[in-house]
Amino acid sequence: MKYVRPHILLICVLFMNCSLKAQNYCMTPSLTDESNNRRMQQIQTRSERSYNQNYLLKVYFHVIRKSDGTGGQNYSNVEQAFQILNTDYNPQHIYFVWNDSIDYIDNSYCYYTPSSSIFNYNNHTDGIDIYLYPDDISGSGNGLANGVGVSSEFYVAGKYWISPYPSLITSHVVSHEMGHVLYLWHTHHGTYPEGGNDNPCAELVNGSNSAVCGDYVMDTPADPHLHFNVNPNTYQWLGSGQDANGDYYQPDTRQIMSYTDIRCMTYFSSGQGERMRNAIEALPHLQAASVSIIGPSVPCGTSIYYVSNLPSNYSVTWSWKNTCSIPITQNSPYPNYCTITRDNSSYINNTLVATISKNGSTILTIEKVIDSAVNISGIYSQEAFTHPNLSYPAVVGMPFNHGDILLLHKGSTITLQSNSFIGATISRTGHTVHDWTVSGNTISFHFKYLPFPNIINPYNPNSVARPGEPASITITGQYPGTCEQFWFTVIGTDLPIIDNPILSLNLSVNNSGNDYTFSISGQTADATRSIEQTYVPTWKLIIVNTTTGQILFSGDVKDKSMTINTSEWGAGIYSARAIIGEEILTQKFIKK
Repeated sequence: MKYVRPHILLICVLFMNCSLKAQNYCMTPSLTDESNNRRMQQIQTRSERSYNQNYLLKVYFHVIRKSDGTGGQNYSNVEQAFQILNTDYNPQHIYFVWNDSIDYIDNSYCYYTPSSSIFNYNNHTDGIDIYLYPDDISGSGNGLANGVGVSSEFYVAGKYWISPYPSLITSHVVSHEMGHVLYLWHTHHGTYPEGGNDNPCAELVNGSNSAVCGDYVMDTPADPHLHFNVNPNTYQWLGSGQDANGDYYQPDTRQIMSYTDIRCMTYFSSGQGERMRNAIEALPHLQAASVSIIGPSVPCGTSIYYVSNLPSNYSVTWSWKNTCSIPITQNSPYPNYCTITRDNSSYINNTLVATISKNGSTILTIEKVIDSAVNISGIYSQEAFTHPNLSYPAVVGMPFNHGDILLLHKGSTITLQSNSFIGATISRTGHTVHDWTVSGNTISFHFKYLPFPNIINPYNPNSVARPGEPASITITGQYPGTCEQFWFTVIGTDLPIIDNPILSLNLSVNNSGNDYTFSISGQTADATRSIEQTYVPTWKLIIVNTTTGQILFSGDVKDKSMTINTSEWGAGIYSARAIIGEEILTQKFIKK
């Protein structure tokens, strides 16, 4: 939804005037606290579904000329602005498409007086409108976005006021204004008073309050406002300052969302990228501008898929991400569409990939999960099991859902109960299980526990798991005459601590010299046993240099902690991210 209201003077207050002049700061839009909090909740409740998922947005370009059709930006400059957007945003898995056409607004009054009223001209509901003024406007150049995460239009006008006076239209200022549309604040927001009723507060250098103060992005360093006082050759901030703790600011002078010299603007942080991607999923005006695959998630019979909002100068080729026997018919029933035909009994859990090209060159791929599964829920229980050197307490009435992995122990009966089992044809794959029974809404079985050294059938070790090795089965259900199926996995292990569910997790960072230890801790259901006594599945650790955006480490961790020698890392601010199942934990740390 666009918030463009013609002929209302009050609208000037609602716009965020992003004039890049040291004496004219941005004015935060007058959103109510409720509106701002609602948007923050929409974003914060979305976990990163896929760090590598691509997002595609449609843009429109408008060029303001004199009434006689003269003046204004030429096509080459518009194309350069479009290329700058993609160069700056592609590393964050955000892409833009454009139909290569320009909407010319021939109005001399508008030409000489850039203002928010331009947003009322030829505005679109299905894309982001970019209005480009000439370089030779009166006064210094500026940019203006229609709020922060409020609506989808902005303008850029004029030249930078510092020699050699480059055009703002063909600079990273275009990306700066787009950042506001995608719900990014200035990096000095809250730390420097620029207005707003989002209850802004100053971010501390140590990052301890970075999630709730400043720009609300944890991997951007505290910024007191650079006032464009940056050496464009060395990227050195020529100012100084201290926060409330007396720590000296170390702002990132290459941050596109800062008030650095525009020739220093270089990148967005990974945290800003995540915030923007989540905003694209959450905010209505960005959903309306999104280019995405449209079609059913559960294909039934013959299903049609297409890419919405895609300009006609782009083409689409369809494929499966993983090997799949179900065929795809290209350009059916229309160009750039496809059809998928499957019978109702064939199980499919794959990803449909649309490869988008322009002039014969691949631009990017976007994806849609195609899954014939239906969501189910139920409870599982297990009897207590006692064996020399082993003692497993009972597991009683724990919830599970479709697609879950249930961690239990070998040696005693497992009972699964769900009304979704009723009427479904139940099957299983994986290890051998014993006393398998399906009746109504109940499934029961057990994994055999084999005390060492009793090993059965060494030529087929997967038939029965050996001591210390996990056994697993995948249980599937098919509803006759429909396209709906479900599945989940049960893993049996010899670890005695699986019955103690983890309720919450924390990521901590500690160091001894250059050796940094990244640890998982948290609260468990049984308060008498710490998480150190509780099984934690393999988790992924990612460490990013927040200044350069470089990923310095990315790998799986099979213990509750990992120590990394950082002697080759320079001083700076780093962000550690732990991915445990669907939960993502982030912790910022400073290496001096």
